[in-house]
Amino acid sequence: RGDFPRSLQQIDLLEDADGEGYESAMLRGIALRETRAIPAAVRALERAEQFTDARSEHLVLRARIARDAGDAAAEQTALDTVLERDFSNAEAAARLILLSLASGAPAPDARHLERLRQIAPTSPRTLGARALALAATGQRRRANALVDLGLALDATDPDSLTLLALAARACRRPDDARNSATRALQRPRISAVTRALITTTWPGLSRSPSSLR
Repeated sequence: RGDFPRSLQQIDLLEDADGEGYESAMLRGIALRETRAIPAAVRALERAEQFTDARSEHLVLRARIARDAGDAAAEQTALDTVLERDFSNAEAAARLILLSLASGAPAPDARHLERLRQIAPTSPRTLGARALALAATGQRRRANALVDLGLALDATDPDSLTLLALAARACRRPDDARNSATRALQRPRISAVTRALITTTWPGLSRSPSSLR
């Protein structure tokens, strides 16, 4: 993980030499997050925002901090701005879809879904989101075909697995849905929002790893 106290000292030296700027504020935010100084990291990233109205790297990190804290509102705010500045950020678009589903939306947001189709058309998260949208409009045959494609890719990240699980459920494939949801719960980096969405949709799934094997 590196010597982050020393990194902070080096950032101080950089600012002494060149003045504070976007890069130094961003680096400070990264270093403080790694040392678990989260409030200070957020302040550094907010400071980075004052130096740009175009870059989005600091907002991606801000969204990840909010995700780790289970703060869906702050995560959504950061990701909305990310997509305003960076059309090609597929992770942000997919995450916003999942956040909207966790908030009770019946289907993926069409704007974010279209963006995913353009950026990463064959990724598991895109296939899952598209299948879920198709199933919501009664196009179950097409949805099933996309679920098959998504499952064949053997996704490992929890959000992709969750989208595929929801799509399989909408296609009336309970075994595939439960299997993907179970695999998502077993992932070490699953967010609180994703976990809550799964355990609300499948109340019978235990949070205990031993019971999911």
